[in-house]
Amino acid sequence: MAVSYKNRQVRVPSADAGATVLIPGRVYVKSVDWVNPSGVGGDTVVIQDASGNTMWDDVCSGTNYSNSKLIESWWANGFAVTTLARGTLMVTYG
Repeated sequence: MAVSYKNRQVRVPSADAGATVLIPGRVYVKSVDWVNPSGVGGDTVVIQDASGNTMWDDVCSGTNYSNSKLIESWWANGFAVTTLARGTLMVTYG
């Protein structure tokens, strides 16, 4: 599965994580959802802005891990999912 964009949401599977900026320019990030059904403790995810500043990160605690974060005021100058050990990350933006 490749990175997909639909209804102002970008879905990033672990195989496609990397330094590529997914949304260039100024973007308002509303929420982040990490679904990691085959996760193991210690799996990590990192989102950085276009300048390489970490904006959000998380560490998986075990199998069937899921974490959602509603963000109300997160403006970013582009973003990239630089690390995604397993699972899929969904970022909703405005």
